[in-house]
Amino acid sequence: MRNVHDYSGDYENERELYLKADAMLRFLDKWECEHGEIAECVVRLAEKFRERNFWGSADVKAIRKWISDLRNIGYLFPPRVNRDFYEIPGNETVFGHNCRRVNVEFEEHNEEMMSKKSMEKLNALGEIADWCAEANHTDLFNKMPSPSQLANLHANNEVLKNLSDSALIITNNYPWNHTIGLLQRMYQPYFGFTIFCGTWFPDEYSNEHFPPMISPFNYINLSKEEMHEGYFAYYCLAKVKDMRLGHVKGYVAAVKSLALFEETYKYDPSVQTVWRHFKEGLRKKNETRNASDVLLDRDGWSISDL
Repeated sequence: MRNVHDYSGDYENERELYLKADAMLRFLDKWECEHGEIAECVVRLAEKFRERNFWGSADVKAIRKWISDLRNIGYLFPPRVNRDFYEIPGNETVFGHNCRRVNVEFEEHNEEMMSKKSMEKLNALGEIADWCAEANHTDLFNKMPSPSQLANLHANNEVLKNLSDSALIITNNYPWNHTIGLLQRMYQPYFGFTIFCGTWFPDEYSNEHFPPMISPFNYINLSKEEMHEGYFAYYCLAKVKDMRLGHVKGYVAAVKSLALFEETYKYDPSVQTVWRHFKEGLRKKNETRNASDVLLDRDGWSISDL
């Protein structure tokens, strides 16, 4: 029985269990029950806990008696269901998830943070330059300042100072399958906190053809039904605000979308020049699809080479 009014006393009483919690969670994350019945799986899991000294023999004996009592009174154990790991539970509405996958990493704030951030910016720019060089576009970043020079320059820039106190939310209309590493390098060093939001399937993500993801990587997972092809992307802002982040004075929401080329910057000459070069590159490669469809592909960037 837990004493909710005395957590320190509770810790002393269950000290060994608390200290083994990390190992227990790691084991549970990998363990798979090979039996088809829930009741037998419970007993087998108890046995595994005893083998790893998470529990004692008395605990296993108690579990066996508990399962036996349930069977004697006619309790029907639920069947095992092979359900998609990412599927929304049937008893929850699309916007009513009690639990969702989230990862948040906080960095220390100290006097050296400006220099550290400046180094991150320079490293990010350098890695983007290396990535662009693969497309023979090597005239970027010919002269870069030192970290201290960059820190001084940005410290006197009101816009960048405001960004450093803001949280950036990057959403995607469709599942995140690529490009996160590139977006991290483009934006993450300039904001106090950057979080990606949308449908995130780690086992379906690939760094191929793009810079790899870097730490910290913060995300909030929304199901495909919640995102609804981007129509409900505003829900990401609501979820981030629910986190009540400290040291954040404002929020900036950005969409990883082709709308930037075809709508937001439709009349921006420099942006449209890039878009025109991309289309011309596709024609030279005898690509018959339109530029928007190609850019949505995982390797679409490499077809044009700008």
